[in-house]
Amino acid sequence: NGLQNYLIRLPQKINHNNLIPTHYDLFLYVKEQQESFDASVTITFHKNEDDSKVCLNFHPNISILSIIQNGIPLKYDSDYELLTIYRAT
Repeated sequence: NGLQNYLIRLPQKINHNNLIPTHYDLFLYVKEQQESFDASVTITFHKNEDDSKVCLNFHPNISILSIIQNGIPLKYDSDYELLTIYRAT
């Protein structure tokens, strides 16, 4: 079931009914003869309730250079497998 898989992937610390992904864009920049690569991800989602942050699953091997929303850099924290992104103030 697609919805069940979606709920399993969301971090347990968030309200599953509040954050509904609607679209993903993933761009990979593969460098020949290198094991690493650069990537850009855009996630569009619908929030049912207003909140000052978003929590997402996060693999500790991923390095984040920046998080930008509508041209505004956002603050974020990564705690092992949980990425918390704070709304711009």
